[in-house]
Amino acid sequence: MESFVIALREGVEAALVIGIIVAYLRRTGRSSLIGRVYLGLGIAVIASVAAGFVLPGLFRTVINEEAYEGVLQLMAAALILTLVIWMARAGKTMSQQIQQKMETLSASPWASWGVMLFAALMIFREGAEVVLLLTVLGPGSDLVVQLLGGLLGITLAVLFGIGFVKGTARIDLGRFFRVTGAVLIVLTVLLVIGGLHEFGEAKIIPVGPREMALIGPVVNSQAYVFSAILIVTAGLVWMGAAPRPLTDSSNGSVVDEGAAAVRKRNWLARMERRWRLGLIVLVALIVPVLTAYQIYTQAPPREEATPVHDVGGVIRIPLADLEDGSMRFFQHELGDSSQRFFALRVSTDRYQVCRDACELCGPIGYYQRGPELICRNCTAPISLSSLGLQGGCNPIPILSEISGQEIVVSVQVLHNP
Repeated sequence: MESFVIALREGVEAALVIGIIVAYLRRTGRSSLIGRVYLGLGIAVIASVAAGFVLPGLFRTVINEEAYEGVLQLMAAALILTLVIWMARAGKTMSQQIQQKMETLSASPWASWGVMLFAALMIFREGAEVVLLLTVLGPGSDLVVQLLGGLLGITLAVLFGIGFVKGTARIDLGRFFRVTGAVLIVLTVLLVIGGLHEFGEAKIIPVGPREMALIGPVVNSQAYVFSAILIVTAGLVWMGAAPRPLTDSSNGSVVDEGAAAVRKRNWLARMERRWRLGLIVLVALIVPVLTAYQIYTQAPPREEATPVHDVGGVIRIPLADLEDGSMRFFQHELGDSSQRFFALRVSTDRYQVCRDACELCGPIGYYQRGPELICRNCTAPISLSSLGLQGGCNPIPILSEISGQEIVVSVQVLHNP
């Protein structure tokens, strides 16, 4: 289920942006550039598969994963913003004279390479994330289920992109530019916020609890925002223009097309309506899935902490209480100081004690979801193997030691971070 939803969401986001650019090129007479879009898609797919096998090793040795993701998100935001500006300028000056010059402009090598780069980066950003997810799931029957889920999500995303392009062939250009421009601006804002969050985790920019109080809720509710974007997109497609007679642009008179031409135009209009209906049905299926997944993965109520008392300045936690691998929360009071922390078994012979807080988000806390801890503020996933490391959204580690069948924590260490 997780791989299906992630592949669907990331794929639909990429398909939406690519669909907008393909529809735009067709509507403005720049169809000669569409081949470059598909070339960029092919390059990105190959690069994404390669990244799924190469990047995990680099993340462990050379590359900071958060910095990598932040750079990709901000680069994608910059490219989408240039696309919005490009579309806005074209929308304001759209005329017969401009349309006659489109083929000359499309022959520019800079336009050709720019379109290819745009498509490649958008697909690579989403594709690499999906492939990375599928390659780290590990062997076993679950891997087959996750792969099938991922392929199904990608297939639905591709159908969404095709439906968008086919369903917007006759939509009024002014309406097309206004709605798609607004959609792209919202996506740009989400990417910028996501990039800043990743840079904050990587300590590239100074981010603290005050900033994360603003960034975190946006990151946490992206599925709802994206669902709203899909609904707006479906509304745009639903308002597609009905078939109308061909007119002479010089005087507005109706052109006599002939019976064969009229039949062809009506057939194309029927096919367009079918694509529009198919896209709307697809959105009606996707939005509930994304919304349900967002609700399902929401943070559970904060678990009550077990009060603990120290003896001789130390707190002792029995290892037997942690054998099931679940987080156990504790609270210790010392005068006016109250400290909430957790302990859990990370592996067969390794246990970790951490504050229920991080340097970025503050004492918002965590909850456990499978083999990961999730930040309650920004939903950052924390691998159990990274517990004990300082920085980013990692829980602040507390120095502890194992004595016999107990974990021993110094009260002085606990209350003096």
